[in-house]
Amino acid sequence: AEENGGTVNRKAIIVAGLFHDANYQLDHTNTEFSDRVFDNKEEYSAAIIENLPDEFGLSPADIGEASQATRATYLYGDPVSTTDKIIVRADIGNVSGDYKQSFIHKNELFRQEQIRSQNIPEKLFDNATFAANTVKVLAVYLSKDLSLGDWDREWSDSFVLNVYRFFKSNAIEQGSKELDTAKGLGETVLRLFSSHILRFGSDKNEDSE
Repeated sequence: AEENGGTVNRKAIIVAGLFHDANYQLDHTNTEFSDRVFDNKEEYSAAIIENLPDEFGLSPADIGEASQATRATYLYGDPVSTTDKIIVRADIGNVSGDYKQSFIHKNELFRQEQIRSQNIPEKLFDNATFAANTVKVLAVYLSKDLSLGDWDREWSDSFVLNVYRFFKSNAIEQGSKELDTAKGLGETVLRLFSSHILRFGSDKNEDSE
C-alpha cells in the first residue's frame, strides 16, 4: 500500500493485528471490564486496545485507528480506511490464496470454530450445513470494498473466484433437501461474482481446479 502511494499507520496495524482476536469472555466479572457488556468479541478486543497502558507508547490517534480497525473485523463491520482493510483481510486469512492449500484449509478451521461457538455436535454439522454457512459468511465479505486500490485487483479476483468455486463444488451438490438453500446462495454468489466482473473485469479462469 505504501509503495503505491497509500498512507499506512504501522503502529495501529501492529496493535490491531495483535489484539483483534483477543480472548473473548462472556463473563467479565473478574476482569477490568466487570461493568461492561459487549455485543461481540470485536468490541471486547477494541476495549482492550483503548485501555492499553502508556508504556505501549501509542498516541490517541494510534489507539483510535487500531480500535476502529478491530471493530471493522466484525462480520457486519464497515472497513473504510487502509488500516481497516488490511486488518480485515488479515483476519479472514487465506480466502484469496491457493484454492486447495489455503482456501479449503482455512474453511476447515472456520468449520471447527462454528462447531465450538455454536456448540453443535460435529456429527450434526454436515457438509451441507457447513457449505451453506460458509457461503453466507463469505458473501458478506464479498459485498465489502476491501481493495486497497486499482493496483490491488489480484487479491479480490482470487477471493471471488475461490468463493464461486467453493459454492459450485459444495452447495449445489447437496441434493433436493438443500435445493432451496442452494438456489438462494447460488443467486447471491453469482450476483456478487457478476458485479465484481463488471466493476473490475477479470483475466483469470478456473481451469486450474
